[in-house]
Amino acid sequence: MKYNSIKKTIVSCLHSFSSIITQANKEFIQFTGFSKDELLGKSLLEIEAMLRINSQIHLDNISVKYSGYIFTKALEAREMNISLFHNTVTNEEVYSFVEKPNSRLEDKMIFVKQMFTDNISGVAIHSILDLTLLKANQKYLDFMDSPFKEQQNSIGSSIRKIINGFEGSKAEEIWNTVVETQKTSYVKEFATDSF
Repeated sequence: MKYNSIKKTIVSCLHSFSSIITQANKEFIQFTGFSKDELLGKSLLEIEAMLRINSQIHLDNISVKYSGYIFTKALEAREMNISLFHNTVTNEEVYSFVEKPNSRLEDKMIFVKQMFTDNISGVAIHSILDLTLLKANQKYLDFMDSPFKEQQNSIGSSIRKIINGFEGSKAEEIWNTVVETQKTSYVKEFATDSF
């Protein structure tokens, strides 16, 4: 006897009317960790800040579909496809959030998990396209200026925002080389204003 396992796609949804959240389904609440009370009545701008997507895109600017990262209440990065549907009958907008399969950092990079836990070396993961900080251990954050020494102030932000003077710096040059060549770069010494 053969058994077929079919993985059900879970769709998390937010409903808005006049850019105010009017409904959040239980899947969205479970997925993000935010309660219904934290979501309902919030503006789209407030939701963008909560999900830390405001540096990537604005929800009211999605034409049909957008792919990018959102962050749960526990600051876990989740790669999503976000779609917008306009209900012309109720004049309501429905945002659906579908997680990309096999996209979770903790599943892709199991070997890195121990480096984050050990906290011996500074370790961070940034998205390639917009340099958003997806995950960092405290040792890495200790090198940042205030207020970016704390995860709630840095996770979901662009490296250009959390590292003062990044644009045009030697660090940006190294980053661009790594992205272009797709090869690692080892730096023995690195000048920094903080130390």
